[in-house]
Amino acid sequence: MVFFMETKLNRVQMEKVRRRLRFTNGIEVDSDGSKGGLCLAWKGGVSVGLQSFSRRHIDVLANDQHEDQQWRFTGFYGSSYVREREDSWNLLRRLG
Repeated sequence: MVFFMETKLNRVQMEKVRRRLRFTNGIEVDSDGSKGGLCLAWKGGVSVGLQSFSRRHIDVLANDQHEDQQWRFTGFYGSSYVREREDSWNLLRRLG
């Protein structure tokens, strides 16, 4: 699995990039113009269930089919703007 942040791409553009990198599965979140954009990409052998997402995060439960283990992955992108930091902390608290 790999988590991309600040892609600056819409979902369709990011899906093309992901497929070019040979990641057959993924979850893409649109950028807001030239800001943001997220993607979680993975190859076979892992089953991923989306729990929630926003412009700032992708939260999934992953099942490793080879090891018969389940684990949680949360990709998070916090704002670099001081005025938005409280929102980032609140999101982390909710996800926790």
